[in-house]
Amino acid sequence: MRIIIIGDGKVGHSIAEALITEGHEVTIVDRSEAALLRSRDTLDAMMVKGNGVNVDTLMETGAPMADIVIAVTVSDEINMLSCLSNIGPGLGVVGPAGNYGVFSPAVKMFLSFLMLAGRLEFIPLLALFHRELWGKGH
Repeated sequence: MRIIIIGDGKVGHSIAEALITEGHEVTIVDRSEAALLRSRDTLDAMMVKGNGVNVDTLMETGAPMADIVIAVTVSDEINMLSCLSNIGPGLGVVGPAGNYGVFSPAVKMFLSFLMLAGRLEFIPLLALFHRELWGKGH
């Protein structure tokens, strides 16, 4: 199996070591050159220096062809975004920015609202916010 591990700390290194021992093809992504050099000396894996949220970095790792992506950085936010940005065949194709890191917080909130509104049914939403649709209480 092709496996990408984002984060080359103690946990990421241990997971990579176990997966390589089982015969899997492992790629490790980390922002720290020192961590990657340590792993390069001890593991038979491809090393990529970069941010696991960045689509260009993910494309360099071969993420569209990967069977599994494991994110084990020290940041929960990066772990979630790394895994979410690897969903579906549109990796590296959808959107002009490639990742949400370039957007301001206000734009991120607006996009989040649109995402939530798009998942809700509009009639119950209208009924919730328009008093005329509540019916007359007796």
